[in-house]
Amino acid sequence: MKKKKVLRLCHKFLVNNDGYDLDVRDLCISTSSKYKNYVLTYINFPLNEFVKRNKLVKKDFFYHHPETGSYVLPVELDAKSINYEENFYTIKNIRKLTKNFREVYEHLRPEIIHIHGTLLLQFLYAALYFRKKSKIFATNHLGHINKLDNNPKINIYLLKYLVHNIFPFFCDNVFCVSNYSKSSFKFYSKNTLIINPVPRLPISEGNECIKKILSKNILESGFRIKNNDKVLCCIGRISIQKNQLNVVRAFNEIIKKNKNYKLILIGKIKYNEYYTSIKKEIEKNPSNYCLLDETENSKIIKIIEESHCLIAPSFNEGLGRNAMEAMLLGKPVIASKRTGYDDFIIHGKNGLLVDPSSIEEIKNGIEDIENIKNIKGTSLAFDSSHECYIKKILEVYGSG
Repeated sequence: MKKKKVLRLCHKFLVNNDGYDLDVRDLCISTSSKYKNYVLTYINFPLNEFVKRNKLVKKDFFYHHPETGSYVLPVELDAKSINYEENFYTIKNIRKLTKNFREVYEHLRPEIIHIHGTLLLQFLYAALYFRKKSKIFATNHLGHINKLDNNPKINIYLLKYLVHNIFPFFCDNVFCVSNYSKSSFKFYSKNTLIINPVPRLPISEGNECIKKILSKNILESGFRIKNNDKVLCCIGRISIQKNQLNVVRAFNEIIKKNKNYKLILIGKIKYNEYYTSIKKEIEKNPSNYCLLDETENSKIIKIIEESHCLIAPSFNEGLGRNAMEAMLLGKPVIASKRTGYDDFIIHGKNGLLVDPSSIEEIKNGIEDIENIKNIKGTSLAFDSSHECYIKKILEVYGSG
């Protein structure tokens, strides 16, 4: 039986290990038995580097990515601004993607177009232009828009708000990753569905690899893990939104009483000024901290397995992939209340929900997390798995 075609429109793919990128890869892998996946994506570095890094093989109009089974058409982003996101809103980049999109569509004639993101004018154009020719789906991977790290210019701020809220009018369905994500639509939400994207867990590194992974510590801190240490990990780009500064401040309060607490921070440094503030706090107790740059997901899984719990204090989060990975591995999570974490964390049962702006609440959460035990196998607040998640997606694809 001939597979149907899905054309995925992404602002990035095979670029880094954040939740957005990994979720799209999961979808490509897990829907490949029924659909042939094509991905049209922006890239913000040279094409030859992108091809080499991801071991892509040229096949006609596309590059084949063996790991996900997908066929990729990269579009090089014309980067004028230091702010990566602002580049998406230039006339040149809007025209470049829409031109490529029309050409790819005419070449493929896909049954389904799945747009990953609801903030870009060129993505809305795709929904408008092809809605009578193919089934159109979109995913809002975010929590609340315009509540992110960057402070966009007022015209971009307004454009993002309008484009995002217009999407449900022109799609068969908009998938929201959580109730918090769905609440970001202010005008119309009839065509929005909440489908929590449960991750595929990669195979973690071998048992002897944890020391090698942690040896990549970019702090000269003398960090070592001893048998009686209580190790927490915090994963996400080093940025205001992810709120590592309050975690470190809370951690330092605990270390005054108990030196056995250790914290592993993992994430790309996005904002040097914010990182400088964190580093000043770390220097008060340097041997209690390890900071790793952006790390392969299989290595992150190994660190989560070796930790007592994961702490996810974001001010704004659509769902929180790493928190869900932690609970699938039987680890409790300390996370922010009133965000996407509310969908799968039951306070006091499989984790703790805290006010991310309160250092005292974060501190108390870290000290109390020992009371959350034996959650493996019943870790999620909803009856789901990656297989259930994919089944829901395929059902909507077939009936949308």
